[in-house]
Amino acid sequence: MEESRGGFFLEKFIVTLKRVLLEPLKFFENLQPGGPYSKPLAYACLVELSMAAISAVIWGGIFAGFILGGHSHLGVLGAKLHILSLFIGLLILVISIFGASFAYYIGALICGARSDYRAIFRMYAYTESAVIFRLIPLIGGVVAEIYRGVLLYFGFKAVSRLGSLQAFLCAVAPGLILLSLIAICGFSFYQYLWK
Repeated sequence: MEESRGGFFLEKFIVTLKRVLLEPLKFFENLQPGGPYSKPLAYACLVELSMAAISAVIWGGIFAGFILGGHSHLGVLGAKLHILSLFIGLLILVISIFGASFAYYIGALICGARSDYRAIFRMYAYTESAVIFRLIPLIGGVVAEIYRGVLLYFGFKAVSRLGSLQAFLCAVAPGLILLSLIAICGFSFYQYLWK
């Protein structure tokens, strides 16, 4: 969507997805740092919606067919709830992209980056492409987050003009800080319960 100028919407989406996933450094080098917020944000939402639709078909079919034993009235209720959860999920996605971009922007400034918030936002929104790996059974979520880290690394190298070590630190530091905070909160909660 960013680089593809001609063609149909779906074709642009697929070309962008392939370029981000298969040629991340080249894609991020060609990313216009001063472009609009709307295109990368729309792209991220479309990637998430696509994954949600595919998941709904796969898991909805499994849930309705095997667990419910074909009770169609429960399938309709489930579909309505799934649509509602999609809209709530998109709202949370938009807020989280702005928030995560800000956190990565602060990290990039600490590492000496030469880019503004808009550039980091645009780069981060395109890293949403990694969610396609969630389709891998059992380990998809882990693979998706690891590959998002790879995309962030190449994004920081290209967009912020950082060296390899600085780009690596910018890509992994927020995740490590978040995991540390979760572990500290979990340990504190455990200690509180067993006092």
